[in-house]
Amino acid sequence: MKERFALALDLGGTNIKASAYSTRRGVLVHQKIPTLVHLGPAAVLKRMAALALTVRALSDLPLRAYSALGVGSPGPLDPKRGVVLKTPNLKGWRNVPVAATLRRLTGLPTRVENDARAAAWGEYVRGAGRGCKDMAL
Repeated sequence: MKERFALALDLGGTNIKASAYSTRRGVLVHQKIPTLVHLGPAAVLKRMAALALTVRALSDLPLRAYSALGVGSPGPLDPKRGVVLKTPNLKGWRNVPVAATLRRLTGLPTRVENDARAAAWGEYVRGAGRGCKDMAL
């Protein structure tokens, strides 16, 4: 299997977490910063992009090595359009075009998924759920 790389962001009401990930070596770099929700969606998205690019730089790999940026976000969203519809813990986040904005700011194809679904998938593929026929998170 060829080694592939991706960046990941976890958007939370308190913190934004970011990781650089390798299919062979797992997490290469992990960092977190305060979300600062009170600054509004545009400022938080800029913080998210900057954190993703910082983690990328700390990985010592060029941006072109990364195939994608994945974002876990709370609340209902439209994953096809990459839009956060609203969130219970991020005041003012209604119909926010997360994927398009982060794609523009980072240059990477970006996918947005509900954070609970993303966590469940991660556990199923690489964590406590590996090898299970069925699981719940």
